[in-house]
Amino acid sequence: TRQNNGAVQELILGQDIKQLLQAKSDSSGSTLFMILLSAVNALLYRYTGQQDLITGTAVAGRDHVDLEDQIGLYVNTLALRTQLEGSWSFDKLLSAVKEITLGAFEHQQYPFDLLVDELLVERDMSRMPIFDVMVTLQNIELSGNGSAEELDSISVSEYHIMPTIAKFDL
Repeated sequence: TRQNNGAVQELILGQDIKQLLQAKSDSSGSTLFMILLSAVNALLYRYTGQQDLITGTAVAGRDHVDLEDQIGLYVNTLALRTQLEGSWSFDKLLSAVKEITLGAFEHQQYPFDLLVDELLVERDMSRMPIFDVMVTLQNIELSGNGSAEELDSISVSEYHIMPTIAKFDL
């Protein structure tokens, strides 16, 4: 029987890693998310040997300017299918992931549930249909320069809740 036991592993990357990732993003014309997804795909390939990988990601669903200030949940799930070869360099994988991701974002309004229905995927309440790995990147930026004066009205304290359940294998 499948269990939903889960946990969180946090890793804070230093400024040096951030600069390397930003340089890679700039030189390849990709986003940090695309680099992260490529790294996850490379890791999954190395662990499993599978050349056909499907990962999920959540999108905000606010791709029209009129939706930016509205209240409500517009989140949709995208299934990102990467078919790779073990001989590929990371740059080749990143290029493929960039193309796949941009194509998926063009169709982000297509409801995930409808996709599952049309693919005739057998529903199983113990797991997610289509993919078992979810990749997300929360990109939070401060307006302005992020100075201390800008943050005077914000109070921040530690808040740790370690989940004990998981919807995805990874």
